[in-house]
Amino acid sequence: MRRSLAVAATLVAALLTPTRSAPAQETPSRSPFAAFATGTPIHAEVLRAGTGGPTLVGGGVAVSAASVASDGLPGSVTDELGQPVQPAAPAGAKSYGRGVGLEAVVGGGTPVGTGVALPGGVESTAPPSPPVRSSELGPVRIDPVAYASLVRAEARPAWSERSCLIGRPTAFGLASAAEAQLLDVGAPGAGAAFTHPLVAAAAGNPPDRTVSQSRSFTYLHPNPDGTFALVSETRQTIAPVTLFRGTGAEVTIEVLGEWILRATARGKRDGATVDYAPAGAGPDTPALRLVHGGVVTELTLQQLLGAGGLHLAAGPLVDVSVGERPRAIAARARDADPARPPERSADGTRAAGAVDVVRVSLLQPAPPGGPRAVEVRLGHMEASATVPAGGIGCRIPVRKAGAPTFVNPGDAFRWTISIPSAAADFDGLSCDLVSLSALDRARATPGVRFTILSASDGGIIDGDTVRWPDLGRYRPGSKPIVLTVTGRVAPDSARGVLRDTVDVGASLDSCRPGVAAPPPRSGTDAVVMRGAFTLEGPTVLGLAVTAKSQRPAAEGRLPPG
Repeated sequence: MRRSLAVAATLVAALLTPTRSAPAQETPSRSPFAAFATGTPIHAEVLRAGTGGPTLVGGGVAVSAASVASDGLPGSVTDELGQPVQPAAPAGAKSYGRGVGLEAVVGGGTPVGTGVALPGGVESTAPPSPPVRSSELGPVRIDPVAYASLVRAEARPAWSERSCLIGRPTAFGLASAAEAQLLDVGAPGAGAAFTHPLVAAAAGNPPDRTVSQSRSFTYLHPNPDGTFALVSETRQTIAPVTLFRGTGAEVTIEVLGEWILRATARGKRDGATVDYAPAGAGPDTPALRLVHGGVVTELTLQQLLGAGGLHLAAGPLVDVSVGERPRAIAARARDADPARPPERSADGTRAAGAVDVVRVSLLQPAPPGGPRAVEVRLGHMEASATVPAGGIGCRIPVRKAGAPTFVNPGDAFRWTISIPSAAADFDGLSCDLVSLSALDRARATPGVRFTILSASDGGIIDGDTVRWPDLGRYRPGSKPIVLTVTGRVAPDSARGVLRDTVDVGASLDSCRPGVAAPPPRSGTDAVVMRGAFTLEGPTVLGLAVTAKSQRPAAEGRLPPG
């Protein structure tokens, strides 16, 4: 009787003890992060003096924005210019993209007004993951604020709850505008274009440089230790701009090349950076050309950025600021302070900054109803990234299962390893896994004795360890790689539990970055991703259980195959 009770107690305890395992992967929701980037190649504001008080009228050209937040997008976000970076997002949305070819702002004496997005602007959130949204339209006109012969916009948010998005942006927005004009001060004309725009982006040499474009995006980039940094980035090309055409203050500004503002948060000490420069430009590369009164002033990159900014006089009432270094993001443009450095936390968890490639201010007396003050910004960009300490953990999803659940001394067992857990587990990865390897280590509670008998796919057995040094290449979406290990419990084993851990590693290769994000490195600087899974089981019932009838009939025998 006592022996029967002991057997029953052992069986009940084993059945009520759950099989424990380590997480199959670290998903973005377990490593919270957030970022946004926005860019406006051309922005102009005019403060008009009217009978009812001053009124601010402004317009933006080729406005792009992107934002991502692993714990859900926050409420609405605006940039320093009062333009929306991200509206209030639907519940559960974690990625947002926006592009607007032209945007108008009208307000009562403050930089915050009512935004008017032209048809042709697009925005999108994920999840759910919609198809790419894009629009193209032209000519378009909003009197008296903005005109363009053609505008184009694209929004491409992305998100995955199963895996990190690697090799492609987590959020993306694009906008472009051709022959853009802002702030008409002349009488309405018969044509679509303005007769006397304060800002006209259709000048310069070669004469076909009439398109301004911005791309804003966020993406993950590898740290050397296998974790990932978060990057927010804006890239812009700006058509040559003529200001105050037909007046004594006429100025033509050519911003050359593609300009970049990038905020990177690595989650490591001294790992927060804010970078700003033209793409691929050397110190002697021409970066800006200013034409005023027949005089041409050309600045190289070293002249433009080396001294931390230049102020050029283009007339008695015109002030041109160029080459200022990135600064802290302000709540409003009027509060921006070029002397405040961008935010770079010492622990590398946050980086944020803003910059204007060129800022032009015009102050002049005006008749009632006319322009009283004008400010033009070329190359306005803002970027922010926040990650947890240590960086973002992105793991290879691995799953391990054992059969049978309970064994007696002398019984056989099998472990099955799946890399990844399922074909859909890598829906966020745009790279192949190469040099895929696995290391399986078996352990047991004291007194439990067992032997590893075999391993599939050329696994190398060394005592209680099995190695697969090279499982080849895995392309996301393919069927998982399935490995098996078989073993047997010793006839004289005590009762207890086997504990088996598999560690997986691989390099990233053949990345398909798509619209924006630079691919992770390969070759000698290959990025290594890792994953692990620990399975506790099977449970060895031990010598106290001798009658096979005392446990389910299927236990103790390996399933067929």
